[in-house]
Amino acid sequence: MKEISKVFLTDMDWLQAREFLLHKESYVAPNYPVYYNFNYLLNYAEQLLGFNTLESVEGIVIDTKYSDISDINYVIQFNKSKDAYRPNVIIHPLLYVDLVNLLTNQDHWQELVARYKALDGQAGPHILCNSIPFELEGDKNKTRYALHFWKTMEQESIKYGMVYNHILHLDLTNFYGTIDIQTIAWALHGEDTVKAQRHNLSLLGNQICSRLQRMNYGSSIGIPQGNQVSDLLAELLMRYIDTMVIEALKPIEGRYKILRYRDDYRIFTHTVEEQKLIKKTLRSILQHHKLTLNSSKDKCGTDLIIDSIKEDKLYWIEHDPVIKTTVDWKNYCKNRKVKHKYLPKRHYKATVQKHLLLIKMFADAYPNTGQLIKALKEFEERIIHLSYDNFLETGTDLSVLLAITFKIVEDNPKVTDIGVKLISTLICKFGEDREEYLEYLNVDAITKEVYPASFEFLDIISEKLVNPSDNRYLEIWLQRLVVKILGANTDFAETYTRRSKEGLVCLTNDIVRYNQSEISLFDETWIVEEARIDWSKFIDVEKIESMNTMIGESELRLDLYESM
Repeated sequence: MKEISKVFLTDMDWLQAREFLLHKESYVAPNYPVYYNFNYLLNYAEQLLGFNTLESVEGIVIDTKYSDISDINYVIQFNKSKDAYRPNVIIHPLLYVDLVNLLTNQDHWQELVARYKALDGQAGPHILCNSIPFELEGDKNKTRYALHFWKTMEQESIKYGMVYNHILHLDLTNFYGTIDIQTIAWALHGEDTVKAQRHNLSLLGNQICSRLQRMNYGSSIGIPQGNQVSDLLAELLMRYIDTMVIEALKPIEGRYKILRYRDDYRIFTHTVEEQKLIKKTLRSILQHHKLTLNSSKDKCGTDLIIDSIKEDKLYWIEHDPVIKTTVDWKNYCKNRKVKHKYLPKRHYKATVQKHLLLIKMFADAYPNTGQLIKALKEFEERIIHLSYDNFLETGTDLSVLLAITFKIVEDNPKVTDIGVKLISTLICKFGEDREEYLEYLNVDAITKEVYPASFEFLDIISEKLVNPSDNRYLEIWLQRLVVKILGANTDFAETYTRRSKEGLVCLTNDIVRYNQSEISLFDETWIVEEARIDWSKFIDVEKIESMNTMIGESELRLDLYESM
């Protein structure tokens, strides 16, 4: 097995950092269908700017007051829960590459990294930070990112159970959305220095703040969420705050340990009094930097083993219907020279439908949790090799499985992408019953009457495709189910196109159906016309034509730490 090495962004040189930040995975964090060509957007901006900043290249910008443009970036309101939202920002590629070029200028990068490492030296080992962006060399399987949180937070937390008596979980309210941009400059140079040189643009921190403010409609509050540049700057700010917390806690030095993953704190102490002092100190310092603790998510305990593990994970450990064959069992057979090659990798304590119902019950008890992603993925792995006849033989109604899955996805936006992938797998099982799903959508009403009754639910799905409530991310992924047939001249394609709402979906409809569009995700009136984005190159029609109906494993990055 090839050795996997972890390289943190702050350990890279300026060229390595630039290459890392210009990956499409660094530009957009969420999963999007593969026919969105984010590499084109980055390449477009790189060709125009090279290693230069936007202000130093002539012939691109015609309106330097682009901070007055409200739609300069594309914002998707992602559902944090069924009724709560957070903005995920796709930054205009010129603005993103401009910021990357500023940060990874050789001198600037050395300054930034030196400052971070100086702060890191002051903060550690009292407050251990585990959320600096990193690259995994020699690993194409992004699910290994899941191991990072599991090892550095959960596993370390359990170890502290031998030393400390109390654990306190804290996190911040709307972290990225409430960051005062000026405090990023404080983190880089110190508060007093920045206040004394507020208008000195030779300070790197002031240059960064100026760019963040201009891409944020002139607002000094909030940074765009969903990219690795923002993650890096947020980490710099939080490490600066860490050093202040440590300085204020000198009277109890050596009596506590704090693990921090971005804005998620785990605080370990010997006494309740120490715990209260740390929380009070942290709250005060955060408020000075315009940040607020989310008191509704406070959790404290004295069983550091159990309290170090998330409640949803503990619940699923108890109720998981999957019994996995482990390496221990293989070694047991090997040591006794017993053949185990025919041993199933998994055993199931429930039928397929009961298995999915258990997942639904779990989702109702712990809505929108990361552990639900793992549960749905395991369920899909169970059914992936089953045929339509296999379902019939066991009395399993595929329509019922689809109905349950749809409900889980609608109520738990966090599983949108993996949930729609499971839906695509279930839909394709009907293809073995004489007709393909996509062919079904193309036929006329008379022909549909002679189809098996099991196809009736597809009309309901068609309605869902064009009316996915307010979850715009769900609309994007539901389009993936039918994008291959949108170019056909059918009633379904016409109705779907007419009812679509989400901008990315509408743009895709236009390019697939008409090979052109008047839609632009960004307001580009500040850029000369010949330097604007060619949106026909953003939608990869060849990729659409070559895709399978069923969503493949390679189409999703499951790098959420909750996968463990």
